[in-house]
Amino acid sequence: MRKPPRYQTPTLVAAIALCLLSAACTKPDKSTYIRVQNASSQDFQHVGVAGKAFGNIASGAVTEYQVIPGAYRYAAVTLDVGTTTMKIQPIDYVGEKPLGPGHFTYRLTINEGGLDIEATKDRDN
Repeated sequence: MRKPPRYQTPTLVAAIALCLLSAACTKPDKSTYIRVQNASSQDFQHVGVAGKAFGNIASGAVTEYQVIPGAYRYAAVTLDVGTTTMKIQPIDYVGEKPLGPGHFTYRLTINEGGLDIEATKDRDN
């Protein structure tokens, strides 16, 4: 009489582990990553964007990315330049669409004494 085949438990475990680790089994990253660039000739201190702290940003410098869910092409910004506090305070986002998944840079500049913001899509990592 023949014995029924035995399942190779280590092989099954390895196959499951391989599937879990492979890209085919993972969900795509749908996060919005934002970094901030100081495109002005002055250093920024205490930079906050969309409720996230980005710290101090020297003139010409760019921060690391942070996840900001539901980010738009413009955002609430507060920062200090010397003893002056500057702000961008959006009233609403009516008619705007979220940036969506990917990596973006908020480029901050000072024009005619006011703070400006521009969002650009970066090449995703």
